[in-house]
Amino acid sequence: MIKELESQICSMRMLMIETADEKGFTHPDTVEYSQALDELLNIYDESRSN
Repeated sequence: MIKELESQICSMRMLMIETADEKGFTHPDTVEYSQALDELLNIYDESRSN
């Protein structure tokens, strides 16, 4: 599960960065990906602490 989360985090981070480069940091798509990344990171942190 940890490896899968790490892969999802990496993919989401890259998608967010690419979107920010193309559309800007405040574009709704960038914000949406940033929020999704935050959720994945929270799940990851919770998984690591258990």
